Parts: sequence; C-alpha cells; structure tokens
Amino acid sequence: MKKKINKSSLNLKQKSNVTKIKTDLKETNYDSRRGKLAFEFASDNKCCLSEWHNRELKLLIDSFKKIERLTWNEVFNDTGLNWERNKNIAIQLPTNIPKDVKLYSFRVNGKMRVYGYRAQEFFYIIWFDRNHIICPKNKPKNYSA
Repeated sequence: MKKKINKSSLNLKQKSNVTKIKTDLKETNYDSRRGKLAFEFASDNKCCLSEWHNRELKLLIDSFKKIERLTWNEVFNDTGLNWERNKNIAIQLPTNIPKDVKLYSFRVNGKMRVYGYRAQEFFYIIWFDRNHIICPKNKPKNYSA
C-alpha cells in the first residue's frame, strides 16, 4: 500500500537552496573551447571516407581525438595538424554548404587532409581527401571557398 504524502507538511524552504543554472551565456570566444567535430555535411560524392584504408582510418581517428582534446587556439598552432585556410580549390563546394563559409583543412598525415568549415566550436567536415583532389599542387584551383 502506497503512503500518501501531505504536501502541506513538506518543508518548502528547501526551494531557496536550489542552485540556479545560468542559461544566458554570452561567451563569444570559441577559440578557447575544445574542438568538436560534426559530420552533417560530409560529402558522399567526392572524397569519401569509404576510400580510406585501415591504417589511414586509424590515423584519421587519432587526428579526431587530438582535435577534441585541444582548444581551437591549440589546434591552430599544432604543427602535426597543420591547420590552414583554403581560399581556392579545384572542385566546387557542395550546394548544401552555406555560401558564406570559409574553407579550412587539417592534415591527417603527409598527404591526407580533411576539409570543412568551422562554426563556433564545431568543425563541419565536408571532404576526406586522401589524394589532394581538393587542393592539388601545381594544378588550377578555379573555385573560391
């Protein structure tokens, strides 16, 4: 048999001791936050993850872990990730990507790079480029990004 609780006998003073959670965050310096990865816009047409091999995938996962362990300021300065802005590329951005984004990439190893854009603390991945298709050296890059 369940015991009924008389609400009038409860100590209502406990309400005043409740910690309020601040919901009006005004911080705009996302560079001091840890990196987060988003796959919402990852392309399934060009430079797909399915083209990568076992060892390459391990290196990629290691890079993901590193980004999520570091703040964005640390990511920008990490020589292993070699974070860079890509203003001109060899293929057109997918149509579902916002028009005002700035394209960036980070290095997975000597040749492989991941391309995407950053919004707040998130890096939205677009391409997994293992063969320098997006930014080939000594070849035309006709699209601005």
